[in-house]
Amino acid sequence: MTSIPRDTFAACSSLTGVTLPDGITSIGYDDFSGSGLTSLTLPNSVTTLANSSLADCKSLTSLYIPDSVTYLGEWALSNCTSLTSVRLPAGITTLPMRLFENCISLETCIIPSGVTQMQDAFRFCRSLKTVTIPVSVTQIASGTFYGCDSLTDVYYGGTALQWSQIEMGGLNEGLDHATLHFAEPVAGFTDVTTGDYYADAVQWAVNQKVTTGTGANTFSPTNSVTRAEAVTFLWRAAGSPAPASSASPFTDVTDPSAYYYNAVLWAAERGITGGVGGGMFDLSSSLSYDQIFTFLCRAAGESATGDEWSAAAVNWAQSSGLTEGLNFSAKANCPRADVVYCLWKQLGASA
Repeated sequence: MTSIPRDTFAACSSLTGVTLPDGITSIGYDDFSGSGLTSLTLPNSVTTLANSSLADCKSLTSLYIPDSVTYLGEWALSNCTSLTSVRLPAGITTLPMRLFENCISLETCIIPSGVTQMQDAFRFCRSLKTVTIPVSVTQIASGTFYGCDSLTDVYYGGTALQWSQIEMGGLNEGLDHATLHFAEPVAGFTDVTTGDYYADAVQWAVNQKVTTGTGANTFSPTNSVTRAEAVTFLWRAAGSPAPASSASPFTDVTDPSAYYYNAVLWAAERGITGGVGGGMFDLSSSLSYDQIFTFLCRAAGESATGDEWSAAAVNWAQSSGLTEGLNFSAKANCPRADVVYCLWKQLGASA
């Protein structure tokens, strides 16, 4: 069984707990609506919480929704009147209609980065005091904060200018009475602000001279990292050591004055990379997460080789704590921000 049929436990007011087996992917329509659940552990296999799936669970006090969940249905947690805290999954892009309607005990909510649309999710959340809204949000629908009379602080991940550009619906008087806290630029970059998960990493990278950005005021955090940029980040993080030889082993790395020249030679000497074959380094190609993890692993003096090198590199990065806080796919292109984030976790986060 991978899904629970609709209405399975609806109105089971004496049901206070249930153990869901691994492999369950969907909590169906009205499945636990009106039940007596006081707590619920969702396995990491769950991807869907359907419409009204946990509505009217009036004894439910908290809920951790794992990152495996990519779809939250409308009214999924409405009228959970004892709910004081909820952790939302990183992969959602929309906060659905009436998600928390009449959750009168909910006091705070952090909306994950990546959400672009907020429907009228918080209607009549009369105890809601603080909410964190990421810079990714482009639309706050009419009535999203209607009846949120206790809202005092809104922490926004962007600047005041970016906030003014959000498409804002009416009936959001709750926002009018709250103090708006805006993010500030980090390290002089207009595209990195204090609300970004990689903000501390970028500041560390600038302080350690790992990067100076891509322009006078830009870091380009979402740009896919190139092979030249990646080895340069690693080389600078290692203190910019001089390579043993000044002769390049690659036919496309020929300019000793190029910013990446010594970094490429150093990386080749350290066994971090041997290029792409045929005497080429391929400076401008993008790197995937598993390739970046391989570079980091080898730079740390450890091994990620063999037929299963990708899995080995990912496992090493996870066990080393480098991926904590990241939402990634091993074969997806790795952005510049996540390379310095991993370096920071490895070298600077605990300093």
